[in-house]
Amino acid sequence: MKKTLIFTLLLFSTSTVFSQEISKDLSKSYSKKELKLLSQSDPQKLEVLNFAIDKAIHFADKPEGKNIDTKPIPSRVLSNKYTDYGIQIMDKTQYFKLPNSDKLMVVKSYYHLQLEYNSQQK
Repeated sequence: MKKTLIFTLLLFSTSTVFSQEISKDLSKSYSKKELKLLSQSDPQKLEVLNFAIDKAIHFADKPEGKNIDTKPIPSRVLSNKYTDYGIQIMDKTQYFKLPNSDKLMVVKSYYHLQLEYNSQQK
């Protein structure tokens, strides 16, 4: 009984520290409520979102002759972290047009990031 209680307390304190560490950067893009819900209902998704913080964005030339739905970039400062823009990872790839440029900021889809995360876990 004593061992079970100690193990439960240790497990709870470890998960609390882990979730606080994850939500630090993610709180720029996700509310506390969203992060708490994810940590309870889909902890793997939360891990993928944390993994993606500095891996979700890349910059590319706008392809000629291809019609891509773009949004204006939500900040003037360029960063390699999607959370610095307040962007949430979506089911499809997102494209943002850089101001005064033919370049795009590309934010990978959740599916793409999940594949990258899973391949690094092996």
